[in-house]
Amino acid sequence: MKIYRAPHVGGYWSETDSIKPREYIKDWTPGKKIALDGTIDKYGERHTLLGLEIGEDDVVSLLNKLISNYKSEIRKISKQLSIEKENNKMLMGAFHKIDALISFHSARAPSETELIESLRGIAEYYSLENDNKPPTPKWMKWRTL
Repeated sequence: MKIYRAPHVGGYWSETDSIKPREYIKDWTPGKKIALDGTIDKYGERHTLLGLEIGEDDVVSLLNKLISNYKSEIRKISKQLSIEKENNKMLMGAFHKIDALISFHSARAPSETELIESLRGIAEYYSLENDNKPPTPKWMKWRTL
């Protein structure tokens, strides 16, 4: 846990103290104050001691919020995973079409240039997210790929 202190108006937060959980957890009980050093200038004449009291309801509330944050993050990640799965499915389809075009239909191409142009069209179509129809080589039907 890090402890910060700032002036009431203006200014910025200054770290005044830090304490590791193992240092305050071992003796913690609800209602017991955790002593913290609130002094900004450790070498000055004035020192401020702060006491932080964490009750059971505080712990439960913090834990519930932490769980809520994790659930929200899981939802975001799950949504992104679904999008990536769809992208993967689309790209796998593109690879299958390119593979079929090269492996089984390249001999039907009128020229090597038209074959390369067809491959470029397929790659470009799948690399751009568009709603256009897939490119069809003039010398064959799209469904045969």
